[in-house]
Amino acid sequence: MAHSVTITNVGRAEICGLAGNVDSRTAFTYLAYGDSSTSPSAIQTALQGTESQRAAATVSLVTRTTSNDTLRLSKTFTISSSETVAECGAFNGTGTPNVMGARGVLSPTRSLLANDTWTCILDIKFG
Repeated sequence: MAHSVTITNVGRAEICGLAGNVDSRTAFTYLAYGDSSTSPSAIQTALQGTESQRAAATVSLVTRTTSNDTLRLSKTFTISSSETVAECGAFNGTGTPNVMGARGVLSPTRSLLANDTWTCILDIKFG
């Protein structure tokens, strides 16, 4: 699970548009991971390291403080070559343009080998 998850400024704007059904907004249903342990910041618009994979995630609501206050995205990735996983981001697409709605950093990072599997779980708490 990614720790220290931050909703980005562009993600906040997209979420507000979704909530009000304004313009053509797209929900956050993709996860990507990379190798940077740079602290999350609301001004970030992309993963801070090299993005390794991006794929459709399983999306659900979970309860942290009040009922259904947290959006959970999860995806099990199969690693194609040795790499370090340090960050995970929620995106609303795979092409360009797309919006990174939130980013989290793993603590500690994970060193993985080819054919390992790794499950990214990104919880975005509202409220």
